[in-house]
Amino acid sequence: MTMLLEGLLIFLCMQLTWVSGQQLNQNPRSVSIQEGEDVSMSCNSSSTLNTFQWFKQDPVEGLVLVIALYKAGELTRDGKLTAQFSGTRTDSFLTISASETEHSGTYFCSANSTVLLRHPGPAPKPSSALHLFLQGLRALTLTLSKGRCEGLFMI
Repeated sequence: MTMLLEGLLIFLCMQLTWVSGQQLNQNPRSVSIQEGEDVSMSCNSSSTLNTFQWFKQDPVEGLVLVIALYKAGELTRDGKLTAQFSGTRTDSFLTISASETEHSGTYFCSANSTVLLRHPGPAPKPSSALHLFLQGLRALTLTLSKGRCEGLFMI
């Protein structure tokens, strides 16, 4: 295990990483549905991206990663959640099928476009070898009720 970590550290030290800021647009901004209904949301960028992540705000645990997508065209399912990373690398979609009350909450999309190049000179110090930035974070609040619609919360 130590050898693997040392190898990974050496690999990271031989890379230059930079991130350019992206503007993300998440739609819809807010939605209220009845329990059992499906809901879809999208996250869009005008630039190509390498990864998309979907998070849910948990009142106890804080931001919780729901699904991460790493390849263009990727489709990932986790229970009633389905996420897709578009082939154009500019969009991601999250769908909740047959929603339940525990799906209520605020959902965030995040994305990044990281470019790696071989460093032509000596390896940089490990503290400067890897720069990770949360490039965009947009939210959708999903309100579910068993009976009638009880309200709409906008962010």
